[in-house]
Amino acid sequence: MGDEIVNKVAQSVLITFDLEDLYVEGVRTQIDLSQWLEQGFILREKEFRASNAHESTNIYPEYRFKTPSKYSGSFAYVFGQKGLISVDYTQVNYDKAQFDEPNDDFLNQENEVIIQNVNAAGILRVGGEYRFGNYSIRAGYIKQGATLKNFDNSSSTKSIGGGINFGGSSLDLSIVSSEFRGQQQLFSTGLTDAIDLKRERFTIGLTYTLKL
Repeated sequence: MGDEIVNKVAQSVLITFDLEDLYVEGVRTQIDLSQWLEQGFILREKEFRASNAHESTNIYPEYRFKTPSKYSGSFAYVFGQKGLISVDYTQVNYDKAQFDEPNDDFLNQENEVIIQNVNAAGILRVGGEYRFGNYSIRAGYIKQGATLKNFDNSSSTKSIGGGINFGGSSLDLSIVSSEFRGQQQLFSTGLTDAIDLKRERFTIGLTYTLKL
């Protein structure tokens, strides 16, 4: 009686898999490599990539995306020939943006990310100018609310200025003070406290204009 036949392949650590299980659905494009083969059988990758760089095409599936809703309102009052004052307010509902693909799990997850991280934010703009003779004074204010729920990224700008009209030319002075806030979480685990960032910018501008 001969020795027992043992299936050493079945007892090995080899993993058997079906290539069809790894097949990725998508669009395939067939190309003839013969025109890039050196001596008829050598394909040099560097030259091949360089010659086809301009022909590369990325194909993405179609999807529908709903942009954030936006509301605006404004008011202005004119003081005859003396000046004016204006108020403008705009609100953008960033949290209402969403991918409109109910059957796409990945895009639905992205919708949850939008809801959890962004917020509706408003922008308030107030400005005015008053003239007396050849002189004028101006002032303005802009306030933008935070667009993120978990971090403060609001900003504000204040400005004041004046001008002199010489008839054929004018001289204008502007002083602008801006403040930008930001918060950033450096680590996702451990030290997860956000750091507060604050940037301030102060600008003075002097402009002389010739009227030709």
